[in-house]
Amino acid sequence: MNKQLIQQAVELLIQALNETGTSTPIPDNKEYHDYGVNSYTDSLDPRGPHAKSHVDNESIHLTVHQGNNKYKVQYVDSIWDKHGNGGKHIARVNVPQGFNGQIVLATGYQGGTSKFDSEILHSPGQEVVIDGKFTPPALGPLAIYLKENGVRVSDIVGNIGLPKGNHVSYVINFT
Repeated sequence: MNKQLIQQAVELLIQALNETGTSTPIPDNKEYHDYGVNSYTDSLDPRGPHAKSHVDNESIHLTVHQGNNKYKVQYVDSIWDKHGNGGKHIARVNVPQGFNGQIVLATGYQGGTSKFDSEILHSPGQEVVIDGKFTPPALGPLAIYLKENGVRVSDIVGNIGLPKGNHVSYVINFT
């Protein structure tokens, strides 16, 4: 019986996809954005001025993958030595009061929201040391997000690292 229901559901899905002319469903929810992917931006883009430009201008092109998550990226930016970084390479991640999870520094970022190589867990308030030299236009190898009870509960900030080996710090505010 269950096998028949699954087969009917698959047939209905295929029929719906054929009628719409697309094999990729497009979500109606306007909360899903990938800021920085294919230069996407809008008036709600949480990236600061040094997170939208190119490395040669002493800025880095960060990516914010927003979705229907419990915690949203409110603001993110990069800070270079020229802008008062002082030779550091850390991320200051600010979380809402009452957050009881962990900050995750994920390695192996490849432009998506899954399939990271590893996760390095940090406590709220702990500075996250950034390494991972890369040469643009390659992507920065790191991403940062929040987890509670072993489950990702936030937007993802990706393309983080040390472009051309420069010391860069990041500020990320979650709400």
